[in-house]
Parts: sequence; C-alpha cells; structure tokens
Amino acid sequence: MSNRRILGSVEPIGLLHVVATMPDMAAAGCRDEWSTFDAAPYDEAAELAAVNICVRCPTRVQCRGWYESLHPQDRPAGVVAGLIVPSRRRRAAAQS
Repeated sequence: MSNRRILGSVEPIGLLHVVATMPDMAAAGCRDEWSTFDAAPYDEAAELAAVNICVRCPTRVQCRGWYESLHPQDRPAGVVAGLIVPSRRRRAAAQS
C-alpha cells in the first residue's frame, strides 16, 4: 500500500517532480500569459489562444521534450507545448 498522500487530484510527490524537472525556459511564450493558460482547461477560446502562443514559442521543442519525459500520471493538464492535454476528469467523462 502506498503512503503517498493525495492533495486534490495531484499527488504532492508527483507535483514536486514535475516542478523540479522543468527546464529553464526564460524565453517561453507562456511566461507572461498565465491567465490564458490557467483558463484554457475551462474556456475554449483561451485554449485556442494558448495553443497559438505555443505554436510561435521559441522553446516549444524543449517544453515538449520535458512534457514527454514525465510519467503520464505526472503530466499537467491544459495546454503544454502546443498539445491540448485533458484533465483526468475530462478523460474519464469522455470514456463513459
């Protein structure tokens, strides 16, 4: 039995790993666009805007490599490296 505690739907150990492994992407297009990316999972227009920011981003390849290096359970939902990543809830709802 695991002794990992769950905080909401994110396990703190997994979240810590996600943050600790993020590369330095000072030139990332999303750097000053947090409100767009935070709204993306809930707002289709924000989701499209976030994807458009990613498409033009000079660090998209580096971001994508980081994203793909994560265990699937640790991958963040939302728009990452131009990909639309559904939340676990959205994936579960789509399967039922």
